Amino acid sequence: MVPEVFYQTVAQLSFTLLGLWWLVLQTKYSEWIHDRLRRRMATNITLYFLLPGSMSLLALLATESRLLWQVSFIIAAVIGATTAILFLRDALVSPWRNPMSIRVISLASGLGVALYILVIVVALVPDLFRALGATPLTVAGIGVTLLVIVGVTLAWTYFVEPSASAK
Repeated sequence: MVPEVFYQTVAQLSFTLLGLWWLVLQTKYSEWIHDRLRRRMATNITLYFLLPGSMSLLALLATESRLLWQVSFIIAAVIGATTAILFLRDALVSPWRNPMSIRVISLASGLGVALYILVIVVALVPDLFRALGATPLTVAGIGVTLLVIVGVTLAWTYFVEPSASAK
């Protein structure tokens, strides 16, 4: 697949999912707006769609400039990893209504951090991946795609989490 077509598709998908995610947030507004952990989770999930979409758009702009995609991917991945780590830290010490939710959240968030780190490494040392016979934007694209999947997993977990009134 041509990288431009791939990143265009990922950008469209990411921003479509972001819009759908915002609709989901409206349905649970009264539950998350007053709960610090739920607000942090909503922000964290938002970034799983916003950052890959932004990275994809910047990759499209960077066809002539390797430095542009590298810097933008590093900045976006550092923001994403930091947010995911902070959320995971808070989620592990907070009570959850559903024990399965915390397991899914922990696993998905840990995977998200690892994927953000992969994107950072690819952007920092793209020649390493070239030496291994891989195109850096392709490897980063795999990481970006998996980040969107992690976001969908977290969004679904958040959506099906029982409400406080269901306790």
